[in-house]
Amino acid sequence: MILSVVLTIPACLCLVMFEVIKVKAFRENRRIANPFFVPGVLLLAAAWGHVLIRYFHTGPLGPVSFPVRLVIGGCLAAASLIFYGYVLFFALPGGTYGDAAGASELSKEGIYGWCRHPGFYGFTALALSLALLSGSLEALAAGVIYSLLNLVYIVVQDRCWFPVYIAGYEQYRRDVPFLGFPPRKPINTREVSGLKQTHFHKKEL
Repeated sequence: MILSVVLTIPACLCLVMFEVIKVKAFRENRRIANPFFVPGVLLLAAAWGHVLIRYFHTGPLGPVSFPVRLVIGGCLAAASLIFYGYVLFFALPGGTYGDAAGASELSKEGIYGWCRHPGFYGFTALALSLALLSGSLEALAAGVIYSLLNLVYIVVQDRCWFPVYIAGYEQYRRDVPFLGFPPRKPINTREVSGLKQTHFHKKEL
């Protein structure tokens, strides 16, 4: 468990640095190398993987129910991972996680027209399904902790970082609920088409 904590701390720092550099690049209207996203994700995956492997079969479910856990947990984990990957890398415009100039394009179509952070559901579902697959209380605790850390991260993104480098985000926050509830009137993308594109211009704060 200590190793997981040691890996989680730099993982969180990498993800924070990723956002800080995007804000800095946008404010200064220049391209800045931003390699922190991938290392942060890999460190977090390593920390999580350590818990899953270290405490595999040690929980109250035990090895007796492993075939059931393998089928149910494995299928749920695969579905959660596909959904999570889709909302992060396919439902969003290109360049969201690698734009050296800091600016990002605002997506208001599809699932992002219903919920500002649908990835939270994919992440949490993945955490719980992997805990089921592992069969240990330690894996369940780790999944809950990482889901709460993810919630804190997206709250800070939503309040502090996204409004800086995503044009029209304040209006988007008024139009679309944080996690999809309470539901609001669907967005007419034609009415807000002028807010869909962001360019590498300096934004005065």
